[in-house]
Amino acid sequence: MKNGVHVGFGIWDFEDISHDEITKELKVNPSKIYIKGENKNPKFNQVSKSNGWIIESPLDIYSSFDEQLNALLSIMLNNKDAFQSVCKRYYCEISVAIYMYFDNGESAPSLYLTKEQINRMDQFNVEVDFDLYCLPNSVDTNF
Repeated sequence: MKNGVHVGFGIWDFEDISHDEITKELKVNPSKIYIKGENKNPKFNQVSKSNGWIIESPLDIYSSFDEQLNALLSIMLNNKDAFQSVCKRYYCEISVAIYMYFDNGESAPSLYLTKEQINRMDQFNVEVDFDLYCLPNSVDTNF
């Protein structure tokens, strides 16, 4: 299995606006939505504790972290005022999931933030969440 990085932007914990209203305001279709009290995934019996609206990087998970983050920030910058408005009202974060497989011969994905990326994220008042998953080669994450 190949190592991969997944980068997304999420809006969480909103109660006073619908998922459709967020989509209309941001002019971007979400990659995923979570509805409080409903299953997160039909394959699992895990209920969402809060509402969530997520867009994922348009690049595949084998693209570099840098490329994925820049692509996601470009989407946000294309409608900067709307994204800034939403980020002022709700908890927003850039989420990064790193999937590394044991003994696959690959080095760890390169993860760094440039000053420009930090400044761009600061414009939106977002937090960044990094999660690292170290997996045996036999596990398929179904990217």
